[in-house]
Amino acid sequence: MKRVFGIQGTIDAIQHHGSTDQAVLINTLEFYGIPRHISEPQLPVLCEAMLQYCREHAGDSADGIALLPGVRTLLEELTGVQPNVVVGLVTGNLEDIAWLKMEGLDVDALFTAPHIGGFGSDHMDRGELVRIARQRAEERIPAE
Repeated sequence: MKRVFGIQGTIDAIQHHGSTDQAVLINTLEFYGIPRHISEPQLPVLCEAMLQYCREHAGDSADGIALLPGVRTLLEELTGVQPNVVVGLVTGNLEDIAWLKMEGLDVDALFTAPHIGGFGSDHMDRGELVRIARQRAEERIPAE
């Protein structure tokens, strides 16, 4: 927000849990007085600024987050079951940020390669992300 609009703000100014990164950007900017018709066309630039910041601070990617109990074990079991089990990720984060977080949590290798999922960079509506992840899985790993 600062790099693009010069706004020194925080996403904590809005209710953002459960939203995609793109929606958080738009809604936060709206809170600080930037209307959607101005911010939405700037989404590619805003997302690139977010990605650049996260890449510059990749070592901090897991700060403030933790795996829920049993998640690592579940991922390990799913990964080891059979080759036809696809382990993907659906999250409101931009894709590169999501994988940086998974690396920071040391679980990125437990997902199917190539990585498959639905991400906040794919659609602003979180409800679309599972459909996108499923479509990608079907395209990349054909059913036997």
